[in-house]
Amino acid sequence: ETAFDHDLNTGERVTRKVQKVPSGHNPEDYVVRRLHAPGHDGARIPLTVMHRKDTKIDGSAPLLLYGYGSYGMSMPAEFSTNRLSVVDRGFVYAVAHVRGGTDCGYGWYDPDGKMMKKKNSFYDFIACAEHLVAEKYTSEGRVAIQGGSA
Repeated sequence: ETAFDHDLNTGERVTRKVQKVPSGHNPEDYVVRRLHAPGHDGARIPLTVMHRKDTKIDGSAPLLLYGYGSYGMSMPAEFSTNRLSVVDRGFVYAVAHVRGGTDCGYGWYDPDGKMMKKKNSFYDFIACAEHLVAEKYTSEGRVAIQGGSA
């Protein structure tokens, strides 16, 4: 975890704190990307994807896809030693920022991700998995999923 001060007027960024990972961690060994999956209704579903630089993006890597989209909660793309542990084992780790949360503004939750449109959360999650297969981050049969709650 790194804390910065960012001057909005000048764009200057100053590092204030860097959390050390006890087992060692070189940020240069990892890739983090923001992708967008095409939704069933034309929406662009954001995805945060993380993997080691030496992970082959040819469909051979296993993938853990996490999603949560409810109660207007957004899923921040943040550092986690748990994710690092999975990625260091050769997995691609992805977060599907599905409707039901507020990752794309309040409308992503209400009206697009609750009550009669709650099914969008699930359609979005499926679209993200299919997109990651199509883009060769993994392949069918190599996707594990994680989520919870509503």
